[in-house]
Amino acid sequence: MHSVSAEDETIEDSTCKEDTEDFVFAKIEYRFQLVNDAPISSTKLIKKLGYLADSDIARQLVEGSFVIPDELDDATVLILEKIDRIGDQLSNGEVIIEITAEEFQYFWKKVCKNTASSVSGFHYGHYKAAAHSQKISEFLAKKIALISWTGCTRQSTGVMASQ
Repeated sequence: MHSVSAEDETIEDSTCKEDTEDFVFAKIEYRFQLVNDAPISSTKLIKKLGYLADSDIARQLVEGSFVIPDELDDATVLILEKIDRIGDQLSNGEVIIEITAEEFQYFWKKVCKNTASSVSGFHYGHYKAAAHSQKISEFLAKKIALISWTGCTRQSTGVMASQ
């Protein structure tokens, strides 16, 4: 097995899975650390947003009611303004998120079933299996589109559905 370094384009041999994983991690680790260098990481806003940006501040950003603090750099302000515009477009019906059963099936039939579980408690394997059923695919495609469109999951609305 061979791995190629994107930085200097050298080729390094790997003889086992662990070596390959170590090599890849070493090469991409710095990318994951770049977030700590982003100007927003030194502001109070990053803590208020939360790790998954599922806080009240995040909702305010999407709804356009958040007042952007003066302390933010220009690039961050542009990103937050874009989030606001996308939120407006979604709420005004200018952007409609639709996911067809075919798109659901295309994606989920290709993913590795051993990938991490979702917050919903469903493992990727559940979705991969569901992709073989037209009826379940239609339901889950509509569910994903609804969550994308409204930003609400059944957990955030307090509605419990039988699964």
